[in-house]
Amino acid sequence: MNKSIDGLLIDNYRDFLNQKLTDTIEITSKLMYLFEILKREGDKLVIEVKKTPPTEIAGLSTLN
Repeated sequence: MNKSIDGLLIDNYRDFLNQKLTDTIEITSKLMYLFEILKREGDKLVIEVKKTPPTEIAGLSTLN
């Protein structure tokens, strides 16, 4: 069964969005590992940078 061009475009766009979501989750989890949110002061967050092995920090720079 052949898919229409619209169906293929929708599938490709869905795959693209899923990959972006996966990338965002990965980056967020790495940032959460690097920083600890101590408290919220108004619209600002007070954070502490954790001591992190250089390999973890290097992993962040490879993500786009």
